[in-house]
Amino acid sequence: MRILYAETTAYAPSSAHFLEALEASATRGEHEFRFLNEADFIKSARSIAERIADRVAGRPLSGYQQLNRALIENAAAFSPDMILIGKGRWFTPVALEAAKKVSGAMLVNWATDDPFNRADNSRELLKSIPLYDLYVCTKKEIVSDVRRAGCADVAYVRFGYKPEVHFPEAPATDEERERFACDVMFVGGCDAHRIEYFEALIRAMPDVKLRLYGAYWERARSLRPYARGFAVARDYRLAVGGAKIAVNLVRRSNRDDHVMRTFEIPACGGFMLTERSSTHAELFQEDHEAGFFGSPDEFAAKVRSYLPRDEDRARIAAAGYRKIVRGRHAYGDRLAEIIDVARTLKDRKSCSLRALRKPARSNRMAEPFESRPGDEWYALVSVPRPGSASLGKAVMLAASIAIALIALNFYAPGSPTLLERAFASAILASLALPVWLWISGSDPTIPFMPFLTLVFAYYFALPVFLLRKFATALFKPPVPEYYITLALGYSLVGLYCMFAGYYGPAKWLFSPILPRFNLQWRDLRAVKPFALILGFGGLFASHAVEFLPENLAQIGVFAADLSMVGICMLVALHLAGKLDWLTAAFLWGFLIPVRIAIGLGTGSAASGLIVGIAVAMMFASVRRSIPWKMMALGTVALFILRPAEAPYRMAIWGGRLSDASMIEKAQVFGNIVYRITVGGAVPPQVLIDIASLRLAQFTVFGEVIADTPAMVPFWEGESFYPILFKPIPRFIMPDKPEEVSGSWFGHRYGIITPENIKTSINLPQIVELYGNFGLIGVIVGMFIFGLIYRLLLEMYVHPGMGLGALVGGVYVSSKLIDIGSATSLTFGVIPWSMVLIGLIHLIVQLAEIDARSLDLRAPATARARTT
Repeated sequence: MRILYAETTAYAPSSAHFLEALEASATRGEHEFRFLNEADFIKSARSIAERIADRVAGRPLSGYQQLNRALIENAAAFSPDMILIGKGRWFTPVALEAAKKVSGAMLVNWATDDPFNRADNSRELLKSIPLYDLYVCTKKEIVSDVRRAGCADVAYVRFGYKPEVHFPEAPATDEERERFACDVMFVGGCDAHRIEYFEALIRAMPDVKLRLYGAYWERARSLRPYARGFAVARDYRLAVGGAKIAVNLVRRSNRDDHVMRTFEIPACGGFMLTERSSTHAELFQEDHEAGFFGSPDEFAAKVRSYLPRDEDRARIAAAGYRKIVRGRHAYGDRLAEIIDVARTLKDRKSCSLRALRKPARSNRMAEPFESRPGDEWYALVSVPRPGSASLGKAVMLAASIAIALIALNFYAPGSPTLLERAFASAILASLALPVWLWISGSDPTIPFMPFLTLVFAYYFALPVFLLRKFATALFKPPVPEYYITLALGYSLVGLYCMFAGYYGPAKWLFSPILPRFNLQWRDLRAVKPFALILGFGGLFASHAVEFLPENLAQIGVFAADLSMVGICMLVALHLAGKLDWLTAAFLWGFLIPVRIAIGLGTGSAASGLIVGIAVAMMFASVRRSIPWKMMALGTVALFILRPAEAPYRMAIWGGRLSDASMIEKAQVFGNIVYRITVGGAVPPQVLIDIASLRLAQFTVFGEVIADTPAMVPFWEGESFYPILFKPIPRFIMPDKPEEVSGSWFGHRYGIITPENIKTSINLPQIVELYGNFGLIGVIVGMFIFGLIYRLLLEMYVHPGMGLGALVGGVYVSSKLIDIGSATSLTFGVIPWSMVLIGLIHLIVQLAEIDARSLDLRAPATARARTT
């Protein structure tokens, strides 16, 4: 059997418990194993600041992410039959699930402590309980609690001893005898309930020679003179060998019925006076193999009774030694017990534990793309980069946002009020929440919410510090200050309601009934050519949309999206190191720039920038890092492209270039951009003013708040009506309702003049919620939106997702990013977007089947040629 064993040597030689046993079994050829030492990653906090930071975070900030990534990498590389986790306090559910998925191994926990004891557990430990195939408890009382926590298969296995460490050894020199010789000794921490036993002893026997080894005994004033530091390894043996009586107390906070000393003291040849428990009574015959006590007074009486009886103590110690050493209580025996239970469980449930090593793959299938037995894509997406959640990273993120806010507040040419500054600053600062949750691994999915929050901040906060006046259009009067303040305040409330829906517990109510898309695309020979076909073919489809009849326009739009899907596929492959340099050069040098140019050529900067957002989101997902430089470049591009939209639209939307080719339109757009930037036709400050005015949605929100319901009644759901018909193609339902929200919204609120029938105004979703139902619509609606976002991502991002689900998740997320458009426009395309990914998946599957069939035919053909 191949065993991946993860535990810590921080308390060596007591831990890791099975390390020597596994080394011995590997020498005998019984098992292969790999050891993941938690102590290599999780270090004891050295400074007060580190300890405080660890306590606030609820986990170590140093080494935590590296440990979890190492578990997945070792599981993928070693392909174990069983992953044995010692305690597992700092392993995340995401890492454990990914390790199981990439290896197909059985996941077993060796619970050395009570997982429900707050002093020794963690949130991750409790959440992980249902993921284990077998939970091996060392305490009887926790078995039922572990079952109730979600693990169906629980076993009770006692502690043991290490024959290599625990054997009789008495102090041999005068120095050792002076140090270790005593009447009574105890090895263990200074727990509150233990103090009363030794206080009772020194009251009854003030002259007793007592030695207390372990942590914190010096803090108990009455016992401070007896504290002797720590005794480990050989010192432990000498401490037992030098004492007339070795005391064994259980830890009540751990619900112990026995402890490691239960076996270690007899194995070291000591006379053990132990606390009475059911397990001790099962193991030892009282006064023949060990002495027992049940209270502090009985403890003191037993010590007084046994101290002068040297022969009785020697006889009982010898009997206890024989009982433990001959009774199969070594950790090698315990390991055999666990393996037997696991094999029985495997036979009963047909789980994934394999008795033999996996056979090697054939050379024909040993493509780099299929080098791992499980789903590496989920591991890439869900597990944070090492060190990404360190205290330094948190400080850097907070400092960056603070510096940006200070700079913006100093600039602010529109002189916003204190409340306006506060609300806008709060929205911008809120970006830190989803970013930190994602980079720390608490949000183990595609970085959708960080990108969405950034877009939200661009619309509802950033222009507050850039605009000279808060108006809905260049020549419109400013929106009254009171309504701007309300708009910013409601925007902040809506943002956090969305966070509550996305991060809150509501998703767990729906998680059990959610479908999960397992879109495994494994064969690079099929996936790469198909991605190129989609990417390149989609460019032609984009150009062909304008020639389609109106009732087929929606199909043309989705055909144009083929290039987006193909680009996402190729970007993922390239970032994962699975693309040759020539294809990568074609992707970044031609395919992506041309697709962005085609989007810009439609007259909408958003159509081009959305491609960049999808690429950035895919980059962040695979590399598990926010591409800040790429996003900064996108922000600069936004402030250049937005001002170029207006003159360009005048030329192509019914103007002199309405019938021009795509190449001609691209040239015109490029010339406009050149003139307003390098050519200096528009001063930089004016560029910022125009771009900020086109970005600002809080001014539109303020206008709607001012007029609703004072002048315009609440819409009562009217704008959501078209979403009911969005999934139905127009060629099936030619008379389905038109999507005219941008037109009637602008006319209803006087943002565009009645005679202007060509211009439409974006209807942001949060504004739409207020227009329909007021503030309660913002609160409830944004919460529902957040929940929908999370549930959609849960359908794509999960163990077993595959490359196809990653591509689908990024593609669907890029559609949802458009929060500046009406709900029916954004959410209405999601069903068809999911159908599109499903169809692509079917085609990829057929291509992979065809590739495998060629593999099967290849040997026969080769044999025919050689005869």
